Amino acid sequence: MKNLNKAISTTLIASIMLSVTVTGCSGKAAGKNEVISEDTPWYSANKFEVEDGIEDASFKSIDYVGAYEDQVIFRAQGMYNSDPDTEWESQSFYDLKFDFIIKYDLDGNILDTYDIKQLFNDNSDSDAKLYIDDVSISGYEVSAYSTNYEGAAMQKSRLVMDIRDGSVIDFEKDAGGATSGAPILTKYEGGYCAEIYQVFNVNTSYKIVITDPNGETTSYDLDEYLPGMELHFVNNIVYTGDGKFVFSANCGEFDMDALVSKVTFSFFTIDTNKKTVTEYTGDTSAFYRYFFFASYQEGIGPVSIDMDGIYKIDFEQGTKDKIFSFDWCNINRYDAETLSIISYSEDRIILAGTVYRGSMYLDSEDDYETIVYILDRQETNPNVGKKVLVASTLGTYNYCLCDAVCTYNETNPDYYIRLDDSYSTYSQDYDPTVDDLNALLLDQEAALSYQLMVDLMAGEGPDMILDASYYDQLNSPDYLLDLTSYVETDGLFSNVIDAAKTPDGKLYHCPVTISINGIVVHKDDVPSDLKGFTFDEYADFVSDVCNGTDPMYMEKTEFFTTCLSAMSDEFVTDGKVDYNKDSFKQLAEYTKNSTMQAGYGEFRDLMPTPMGNAEFLYSCTLAMLLPRYEDDLTDVRIVGLPTSDGRGPQISMISSVAISAQTSEAEACAAFISTLLSEDIQTEYGTYTDGMPIRISSYEASSSTLLERYNTSVEKDYANYTSEELVMYNSNTKILDESVIDDFEAMIASCEDTASLDPAIEKIVYEEIQAYFADQKSIDDVIELINNRVSLYVSERNG
Repeated sequence: MKNLNKAISTTLIASIMLSVTVTGCSGKAAGKNEVISEDTPWYSANKFEVEDGIEDASFKSIDYVGAYEDQVIFRAQGMYNSDPDTEWESQSFYDLKFDFIIKYDLDGNILDTYDIKQLFNDNSDSDAKLYIDDVSISGYEVSAYSTNYEGAAMQKSRLVMDIRDGSVIDFEKDAGGATSGAPILTKYEGGYCAEIYQVFNVNTSYKIVITDPNGETTSYDLDEYLPGMELHFVNNIVYTGDGKFVFSANCGEFDMDALVSKVTFSFFTIDTNKKTVTEYTGDTSAFYRYFFFASYQEGIGPVSIDMDGIYKIDFEQGTKDKIFSFDWCNINRYDAETLSIISYSEDRIILAGTVYRGSMYLDSEDDYETIVYILDRQETNPNVGKKVLVASTLGTYNYCLCDAVCTYNETNPDYYIRLDDSYSTYSQDYDPTVDDLNALLLDQEAALSYQLMVDLMAGEGPDMILDASYYDQLNSPDYLLDLTSYVETDGLFSNVIDAAKTPDGKLYHCPVTISINGIVVHKDDVPSDLKGFTFDEYADFVSDVCNGTDPMYMEKTEFFTTCLSAMSDEFVTDGKVDYNKDSFKQLAEYTKNSTMQAGYGEFRDLMPTPMGNAEFLYSCTLAMLLPRYEDDLTDVRIVGLPTSDGRGPQISMISSVAISAQTSEAEACAAFISTLLSEDIQTEYGTYTDGMPIRISSYEASSSTLLERYNTSVEKDYANYTSEELVMYNSNTKILDESVIDDFEAMIASCEDTASLDPAIEKIVYEEIQAYFADQKSIDDVIELINNRVSLYVSERNG
């Protein structure tokens, strides 16, 4: 949401003030906390991790297939490690590959394992060694499909196995007929098999092949059924009942050289009874976000899942209805969103799938966990009588937050936390085919953030606000409590807590995880006592060390607002904003006279290696720097952005928590903060997210795990690739010791402040300062305009 936070206009806020809803988004009544009643449904949540019992595998993946009675079926495939005494050239790839169907009971015990690869080839009556493409289950029949290519033609075979005893029921060739193209997706729903293929001809097109329960196959060439329709990718297909399907595709004009391509997301229906394909013309906003995870459930119809619950989708009416709320069980909601619905009834729900918990910079097989949740309806609710605390996020839920909520709800005898994302743009329904989607999202964020302020003031808002530290408008005793007396700081990075406080010493947002904003420099290139750059020091550094290339790689206006956010405290006094200061003028003059040009923007931190002799990194963490700098990490440090006083690097709060000033349950909310800052949860945050924990012991423990993960990755690459290939693939090659953990801890300790700039005020500055850069207005005229607009905005905001 970093970009979306930069475009809230005062006129929009003013218009929203006239149309604020009467009831808060979170649905909480003023001054009251809901008490869980006896008629609130409750489901136990039993979870088990799928263990396959396969030893000596170089890699493997486990995917759920389906369920039969009280059994859950998974497919485990991968490769065994090769014999080190066998020459690679003589090693059989086929012999190393394994493919099993594994049957589990609902306690996670393995009941049977079937070698589906061996079964398939024993019954194929073919000399060719066949690989299995897909596996599905209908009733007790497991179908395994294999594709064999003869020139451009494709032949498909199918083996049908009885999951009850592993016996072979049938084997057929030419299953589904022959077609050409690259398989994209296969879905087995309602007794139908729907296959999507990408066809490479004069123009890339798509073909959907549907086999009905009677074995009759129909091929729908979308070039023929949708003439003139430019399809770029077919994303998903869902059975809706009565022989009908809905599929989604990216359509429209696609120009790689255009700033904005006219590509839209569209839906289409297939009626197998009439053999027709037509464009869906109804309102898609209600189900658009849910379609990617939608599937068909017998007796219910199309259903989908997100972090809040399970929904039934009615494509004919263009609606969705929540049929199950995750408030009715203590499931980890991050897990829940990524799972698939295996079976659904009012008494039992089974969810299964593979969840990912890890860093975007350090990937590991250990970050993936295949799990099954069994939700069983209970006669009574153990939480009856507990008061509900509403915790609203302005972002999304992560695994560690959800785990902390589960822990709190299980252990607190008097309170139950209910997560809420109604103030988050991620949770809103919208039509993706609007002309300006970005403007729509910006409008949504502005409306939601303003609604949050109104709800908090009225006492109708949430008890706790998550991940809203960037939203400076909330930093007032009218909206939030000062958490100084509620947070036990022993064992935490004390400088991080100090940096999170406002200039008047109030802790409105308690950091949970952090990163660092600053410029990575080599220690030998700057004085040892330099914390950050003044404008003159930065000019010399760019000229000498960086050979004239600005390491922030930004265009002038972005550079200006980024540096301004690093010293925003200089312009705010007693809630009043005044930019008529020498430091503002110095920054403007430096920026105007510089020769900087836009570079890689916010993708700079995704580059695999450092950019030049120094580089600005936003949200820098140890996990980011390990693969990026390797053993050079001991030779670099992070310094602050150019400012008037040369202050040090800044803390960026990745996750944070605040307490409403209007809540009547402040102590109960503070207890949840203690849970978030506990040793176990903080260590989880450091291990499973890209934010760094603020508890020192958790930082050190999770960093050791990350370092081990990095070193293991290096060792695996050395075992599988030659030195030349490692260079070609830009792989990491250096084993690192734990001194890098201490080095980065010193970087955290050097941070003195948090980066902040009210998004609406930043937008005003962004708009007005450009006239100065273009020599259209003097800096004094620009400052006067900015101050007038900001004053109007603040007065409108405060009513």
